[in-house]
Amino acid sequence: MGWPLRMFQEEGLYFVTSRCFQGRLLLRPSTEMNEVVGGVLARAVQHSAGTVRLHAFTFASNHFHLLVWARGAALASFMQYLRSNLSKKVGRLVDWSGGFWERRYSAEPVLDDTALVGRLRYVLAHGVKEGLVERSAEWPGLTCLPQLLGSARRVFQWFNWTKRWNKRERSAQVLTGGPGWPEPVENCPLDRLRPWNLRE
Repeated sequence: MGWPLRMFQEEGLYFVTSRCFQGRLLLRPSTEMNEVVGGVLARAVQHSAGTVRLHAFTFASNHFHLLVWARGAALASFMQYLRSNLSKKVGRLVDWSGGFWERRYSAEPVLDDTALVGRLRYVLAHGVKEGLVERSAEWPGLTCLPQLLGSARRVFQWFNWTKRWNKRERSAQVLTGGPGWPEPVENCPLDRLRPWNLRE
């Protein structure tokens, strides 16, 4: 039986969640993981060409949350690009070849300012609410907090596999090996929301 059709607003804010297969810790934070995930996320935002705007994000070890504005069905294209590239690049990074995601992502409309502030607080509380760190700033995974507290611009590396295949360097390291593969890509700039009351 197929999945029911998604219903999208003409435009609006969404709280998006996507979980790893069987709750496995495939997104466990590390310097290399954050660089790969950040590059894919940044590329997905660029690829959306303004039809999706990223407002907040956090990546835990087995799932991630996004707070995004999207126009029409553009969110579906954005998430397809994001999840497929994460499954390929992170899957290779952690030596995982099976299904990467548990199920389809969830996309809940954020209907008012109260819900917006609640979702933003939830995103920023990751790591703290699980008792893994004492303060949000201590979470080692990829999060939007540094951008919300400082510069909205942030640069990651996009690992260009097309160049790898074009140069026929298939035996080299997939993610970081070979000259010219990493390309700097700017994450957003992050679109800042109002109103909010930011607390760590």
